[in-house]
Amino acid sequence: DKSEVIYVRNLPWSTSNEDLVELFTTIGKVEKAEIHYEPSGRSRGTGVVQFDAADTADTAIQKFQGYQYGGRPLGLSFDLSELNAEILLRIVRLVGAQLRKDDPLALKDIVSLIRPAVAKIGEANLSVRTKFMIETISDLKNNKLKTGAQDLAVLHEHVTRMKKHLGTMDTSKLKATEPLRMGLDDIQAADKSGKWWLVGAKWAGQGGDSKKAEPTAASAGAAGSAEVASDDDVIMDDGLDMPNYAELAREQGMNTDVRRAIFIALVAAADFNDAYLRILKLRLNKYNRREVSNVLVQCSGAQQHYNPYYTLVASKFCGDSRIKYAFQDTLWTFFRRLGEPLFGEEPEEEDEEMTDNRRIINTAKMFGNLVMDSSVSLTVLKPLNMAYVKDTTGLFVEVMLITVLQGCIKKDPKNIETSLGKIFANGVAPEFARSLRYFLRKKRATTYLSLGRTSQATEDYNRVLSLKPDFEGAHIQLAKIRARSADWEGAKEHYKLANKDAASPELAALDEAQGAAQLAEAAERAGDFETCVHQAGEAIMTANRAVYLRELRSRCRFARGDVEEGMGDLHHILQMRPGDTTPHVTISANTFYGLDDLNNGMAQIRKCLHSDPDSKPCKKMLKQQKVIDKTLAKVTKAFEKNQPMTGVKMLIDNGEDAGLITNIKSQVEELKQDGTIPANAPSALYMRVVDLACEGYYEMNSKKTKQYCDNALALNEQSFYGLLHRAREQMDKEEFEDAVRTLEEAKNVKPQAGTPLLCLLRLCLELDKSDAEFMRCWLRVAEINRERRQCIEGIASVLGQRCFDSLEEVRLH
Repeated sequence: DKSEVIYVRNLPWSTSNEDLVELFTTIGKVEKAEIHYEPSGRSRGTGVVQFDAADTADTAIQKFQGYQYGGRPLGLSFDLSELNAEILLRIVRLVGAQLRKDDPLALKDIVSLIRPAVAKIGEANLSVRTKFMIETISDLKNNKLKTGAQDLAVLHEHVTRMKKHLGTMDTSKLKATEPLRMGLDDIQAADKSGKWWLVGAKWAGQGGDSKKAEPTAASAGAAGSAEVASDDDVIMDDGLDMPNYAELAREQGMNTDVRRAIFIALVAAADFNDAYLRILKLRLNKYNRREVSNVLVQCSGAQQHYNPYYTLVASKFCGDSRIKYAFQDTLWTFFRRLGEPLFGEEPEEEDEEMTDNRRIINTAKMFGNLVMDSSVSLTVLKPLNMAYVKDTTGLFVEVMLITVLQGCIKKDPKNIETSLGKIFANGVAPEFARSLRYFLRKKRATTYLSLGRTSQATEDYNRVLSLKPDFEGAHIQLAKIRARSADWEGAKEHYKLANKDAASPELAALDEAQGAAQLAEAAERAGDFETCVHQAGEAIMTANRAVYLRELRSRCRFARGDVEEGMGDLHHILQMRPGDTTPHVTISANTFYGLDDLNNGMAQIRKCLHSDPDSKPCKKMLKQQKVIDKTLAKVTKAFEKNQPMTGVKMLIDNGEDAGLITNIKSQVEELKQDGTIPANAPSALYMRVVDLACEGYYEMNSKKTKQYCDNALALNEQSFYGLLHRAREQMDKEEFEDAVRTLEEAKNVKPQAGTPLLCLLRLCLELDKSDAEFMRCWLRVAEINRERRQCIEGIASVLGQRCFDSLEEVRLH
């Protein structure tokens, strides 16, 4: 039987109770969630969650065990682990008797909570160690715990610790030679704080410093001596506000007297030479000298940013061969704490403190500079298996090698190869050099891949495989590269070399992408462009650098009428094949003629000429587009000056000279024939010039209005002047209701122009419908002869004040 309460560990420090509730609410109802905090207020990274039912808790453990939350794998459990049972047993042994003496009721409550928990879980499900812990607590409650057995283990530990300490005293030569930092304020307050600088003297403690009484004129007068008062006035406080180095040492984890002494010498020194001399004065024996490297590495890694001070101190000490090898041993310990197995050892569990990127980068820069100065050999990396290092260790090696390279370049820019040769050839075994070369090529290949330079990445991965043919990671990366280029068979071969079988997710996804590509090609041949676009998109999810798939989807999108999306695929093709001019021509033609975006269309064709100045298709298209752009600018200017006749003459054919409409139409048809523009794609530019011809003839009330306005409506149902022409024809046929609906459509296209016309027409319907001639007259006045104000005033005399506002709008219009 399971409990409703589960224990959660390895939570991110920033997790709150609300975050825990939100995480587990997806499983079921959460009764309570609580994060454990230290007395300082910092999260312990653990917590408990109580559900409404034991089954829900069981489901939560099954789903979230090892779940990555905030970059950490969560650990969940019901009952006590072996470690927790051991800790509780140790607490009972050490302070159990004192707990029973101080608060027996609390101990009774603990025992009362244990019984139902054991009954619920089942005694058969408890481990032997947990059972022993429960029996020990019960014996403690009943005062049956034997005092001798209880104290024996504790006594044995104390005796062992004391023996070790006494055994090292004969070789210990640690002596404090630093001057005592005693100030004048300490001497003045000696009667209150004590003479701490004398051995055995009384001392009030850290907080016992009293405040100095400031001399005043009154006190000086009371003393009866002006000279004494003057002396008091000039007394200066030479007590230095020194930092508490001992407290700093404890915060940095300096857990021994030797480490604390070395740390204080480091942080109190004026410069690295002073630090070196201070540590030498400590007269450390041969065993304690090894602690110098531990302290330096710890201090360097704890900095917010890399501090070369500790590297300079370390470089001074590396002159001593024993300390030099101590740095190597410290670095190997650092690797072990990162979880790396060295020399065939079992890997240790990762230390969360060591996996901090800031600490890794600072330490890597420190050792990189030591290697660059030849203080430490590059062979400090030889225990690492470069083929299987963890990401954190890989980051360390990468930063360290980059620091070495940058240092050599800065040190001697003219003889870089000589400097690097001394470092990489000095005592480096062939096997280690091979491993290092493998690591560098792997990292460079990964960088090339992230930058999209697949050819260089492929070359480096192939060289990696020449060094280590069975490296699965390189085969997987090469398989992904080939899959991105739609080299299906090549990708499958590399996946198989990486020991991926047919049931693996990688090969399954590859087969699915290959099938989607085949379905897309079949759909294009069948004219099913919707399916073609969908299946090509599925294939591109895997083969995103396959040019033929981009071209296929682009053609299907153009055929479906999605011009802008089709041009998006062409832009991707230009990124993969910058020297290809065909996409430039297609994008320019569809932008210029299809979307009526003259500036961007001409800009794209200029890019084509920039890529290939001798391209004949690009030269031809740019010349045609320049002529159209220049002529269309003249037409627009004529209409703006209210000269529709001038504008229309440039739009239509004049004898043997083709007008702008004919030129655009013939160019669009030619581009559709060669496939540059989709056959069923509309041409916004052609619609625009036809609509301009309709507007011009409508303004001139020409007989050709019907030809061009009907054509404008056929191309675009929202043509404003086409709708006005249709309304005029409907009025001529006395189809007044249809005319109202047509003018309503025109009003929706251009509300500012359609509103007064619609008002006059509706007022017209209130008149005698037999008076058709009158209605045709004022409709033409309102729509065509807007400048004939006398006609409008005549209409006002007939209609009266009802339409005065509308007539004023017509005058303004």
